[in-house]
Amino acid sequence: MSNGFYNAKSIDASERTNDYFDRHRGDIIEWYSAPDTKKNPVTDQILQLDAEIGADFYSLAQSLGGFNEALLMHKQTLQLPIQDTLGFSDYRSFTESVKQTVASSNRVAPQPHNDFNPIRTGILKILQLRLVDTFGQVQTLNFKDEQVITTNAMTTPGSPHLVVLPPRLMQPARLNFRWLSANQALIPGSASANTSGHPAPASSTHSTSRWVAADEIEMNDHPATTPVCGWLLPNNLDNSLMVYEAQGQALGSITQDCQWFPAPGRAITVGEIANANVHLHQLVTHIIDQDADFLGKFLTGVENVLDDINPENAAQHEAIALLIGRPIAVVRAKLDLELQGLPAFDQGWNTFRQEVECEFNGKTGEINACLRVSKDPQTGVETILRETGKFTEVEFPIRVGEHQQLNDGLVGFWQEKDGVYEKGVFYLNDSIEDNHASPASHPNIHYYADAPNLLQAIDSRHRCTRIEFFVFYLFASNLCTARIPALR
Repeated sequence: MSNGFYNAKSIDASERTNDYFDRHRGDIIEWYSAPDTKKNPVTDQILQLDAEIGADFYSLAQSLGGFNEALLMHKQTLQLPIQDTLGFSDYRSFTESVKQTVASSNRVAPQPHNDFNPIRTGILKILQLRLVDTFGQVQTLNFKDEQVITTNAMTTPGSPHLVVLPPRLMQPARLNFRWLSANQALIPGSASANTSGHPAPASSTHSTSRWVAADEIEMNDHPATTPVCGWLLPNNLDNSLMVYEAQGQALGSITQDCQWFPAPGRAITVGEIANANVHLHQLVTHIIDQDADFLGKFLTGVENVLDDINPENAAQHEAIALLIGRPIAVVRAKLDLELQGLPAFDQGWNTFRQEVECEFNGKTGEINACLRVSKDPQTGVETILRETGKFTEVEFPIRVGEHQQLNDGLVGFWQEKDGVYEKGVFYLNDSIEDNHASPASHPNIHYYADAPNLLQAIDSRHRCTRIEFFVFYLFASNLCTARIPALR
């Protein structure tokens, strides 16, 4: 706001000091409140808050350090570094390896009498607050319940002195979104023996056999690893869907009665689409296997979504033909909810006693049945798991895309499971409550914005959700979960 005021009032650069706003607070707010001044939503909220609390309100910010560690049964404390200056030379290498392994993990100590809460949620009430200065002097602060000020999202209705703590993971976590390469190495497999592959190419008809993906190759800087499997172009003139390969060459179209019609000059069958891209072949085959009502409702829903995500400068492109839709890219991606480091575990004495009793069987070399073991599906390595309360198996809802935000190019998606579209349902990035003139009502079309039910867990057995996206050519989708802060 100050920069705009400087330019509007031609304030000399020598006068733009750090305290300029404090000295000219009223003039700047008066200038910003003028009708012809461009407004900013963040500035509007700040001014609204300033009007409520007054100009004489002063605040001191302080993070609640150690709160998350306490919920994980940890206590922040200083500990001596790991070293053995008097040890024999034969043991110093071992001490050094332990030091490197522990790294900075010795900044906390166990609190075995605390409760283990790896997922935080509930109500916070401040019972006592003390102010400690750098000299160790303590001042107990006296305040009333009604003097606790929180954000709107953390305010309890009817109880302003209580602070709402929304569900959060206590460990640092991320929602890992990765594009998958459209061209992947595939190996043939039978439909009966494999359940995690993709439809195999066929010469003329739809094939029920499967191909098994040798590796989930992620997109990188190399042009050959593009995530674009192909392109779709709705034809509003005859209610058909035109199909193009990734390079833009026409393959054919799906007519309004769900029949395949090859492009002129290219006698390409449905099975031969797999030669261009096996995932594009899977998509075309899935749509053709639906009824004609699905295709009509599918095209209607796609057109409704495109109206919502139309780029902000769409008014400058009035020459776009109305009879031909806009190009939609078919891409694949995977979502993975990950923790930074290993999952936290219970530090209680009773849990520790049980884990000590469940040690290796020295006679057979096998692991006792009371121990929980995780086996890596790729390497086969078994890892003994500590008691985590199974919080890594909790499935968190994930929302992909924001249907009311311009330039968010997500049209919809299918969720892949075992190489096929799970339940055959297409998740349309739209809301039926938007009162469209012609809603796309069909059992296999789900309005994802109304009830997002994409779930993801931290545990490896529930991880790596694969999605086949329909995205508008200007793609910038938003991702967030209900447990961790929003990601973009």
